[in-house]
Amino acid sequence: MEWIDYFSDAHTWLYPLAVLVQFARAIPPHGIFSDVPFAEAANNPLWTIKYEIAAYVGLAAFAHVGLIRRLVPLLMALSITLAVFLLAPQSSDPDSNSWFYQLGRYGFCFLLGSFACHLRERLLLSPIFLLLPASLIVGC
Repeated sequence: MEWIDYFSDAHTWLYPLAVLVQFARAIPPHGIFSDVPFAEAANNPLWTIKYEIAAYVGLAAFAHVGLIRRLVPLLMALSITLAVFLLAPQSSDPDSNSWFYQLGRYGFCFLLGSFACHLRERLLLSPIFLLLPASLIVGC
């Protein structure tokens, strides 16, 4: 496929919008990935987009009402997402886990990063300090 054909194809320009609506099921632009093995799996990494969008919409809502700068609401949201992650039913097939479970799982990770950002002036970042949580995670 010629680059002029690629850029003149409407599907090329509509593809980002298709990803926002169809996520991993969006069809890539014509001629892209068609000659590679497993071309139908080209969008598989996009399955997390819906959770990322939910995280940033939630973050914007928190920021809009002024809760992102306060520690207590952030800790409450972190606790709620951890509880959802731990209590929501989990399937042995990762692809069939519920939206509720996935939102708890990825919401907790996202809010943990937000919590670290909130405490960035008080967090001690040194190789020794970073090895402690990593060794606890590996030990589990």
